[in-house]
Amino acid sequence: MGLWKNVKKLRKRGKKWQHDYFLLSYPKCGRTWLTLQIGRAIQQHFGVESQNLLKLSRMAEGRPDIPSIRITHDRAPHRKRPRELPALKEEFRGRKVIFMVRDPRDVIVSYYFHKTRREKPHTFWFFQKRRRETHGPFTGTISEFLRFDIGGFDTLLRYYNVWADSRELTEAFLLVRYEDMHEDPERELRRVLDFLGLGEITDDEAREAIAFASFDNMRKMEAGEATGSYKLKPADPSDAESFKVRKGKVGGYIDYLEPEDVDYLDRRMAETLSDIYGYEPCVKSAAAGGWNRA
Repeated sequence: MGLWKNVKKLRKRGKKWQHDYFLLSYPKCGRTWLTLQIGRAIQQHFGVESQNLLKLSRMAEGRPDIPSIRITHDRAPHRKRPRELPALKEEFRGRKVIFMVRDPRDVIVSYYFHKTRREKPHTFWFFQKRRRETHGPFTGTISEFLRFDIGGFDTLLRYYNVWADSRELTEAFLLVRYEDMHEDPERELRRVLDFLGLGEITDDEAREAIAFASFDNMRKMEAGEATGSYKLKPADPSDAESFKVRKGKVGGYIDYLEPEDVDYLDRRMAETLSDIYGYEPCVKSAAAGGWNRA
């Protein structure tokens, strides 16, 4: 029985690399939004019948005309300490990668709400201290979470930097920013579709996919569980902060953080974050009496 289990595990491990493309991100970067756009565009263009548009690899099964796209959080960096992340992503050498990012300050705030409102309590044996630390809900303040060793801000920055150094290992690499998707969704989806070899999907089909995956429609789908995915479902329908589709706002972290916490995040970004991502620190406007993006 043990041997058969190991064989199945090895088969599964091998299959995860049998894809044409890999869509990667740290949690809370808006990847579900992009995935739903891609899934809808493929469904409309190829006439694929699918109840779950978030399972892109399944849409390609038995369809050689549709690229197989694996969606992954890339060995769960959010459950690790910064020093536990590799220097380079050697396993993606020679592969085609879409790497989606979001302003790390927005990411860490959104991930805090995930860890406090959506992460479910687990019962572990007493010797599984590590798993309790990585998989259980966070019980501290948002200020404490920013500085938390496992999955805190330094882990996120380290992960971004690992990929900044690893992008040259890939056969093809496409960086997609959440903020650019807000600014010009048609341009960004077109970039993604062309990268995936789906240039035949028309602009009209792309626009329909963008409308289908709008924030309001995604929120309605989550409230009604219309996607067929357990992932797009609120932990508590009465708690707006427990929704996966929570705010969808650029720069919304300022609404939740004290000035000293914003200073801390800006300082850590200035000290460590690669400049390929284009994220700038905030400045305090004395006249406005608040915080504004630089």
